[in-house]
Amino acid sequence: MKDEYDKALKEQRLLDIETEKLLSGIKGNNSLTDVEKALLIHDRLALSCSYGKPSDTSYSAHTAYSAIVLKKAVCQGYA
Repeated sequence: MKDEYDKALKEQRLLDIETEKLLSGIKGNNSLTDVEKALLIHDRLALSCSYGKPSDTSYSAHTAYSAIVLKKAVCQGYA
């Protein structure tokens, strides 16, 4: 049980780090409209994440963690 907890904490830290990188220059930037911010986030994610195989049924391929940290996900993870 402790191993799973430690793994989850590590993954959360990695997700937080990569999310901050993704939001760099966007978060707190009052010169951008909300639409511009959303488009920038979209574009950065689209450029950094490749699409996984539709046959990939692993849970992780369907998560934001996979899209943001592992840089590969199926449509649900990207969404």
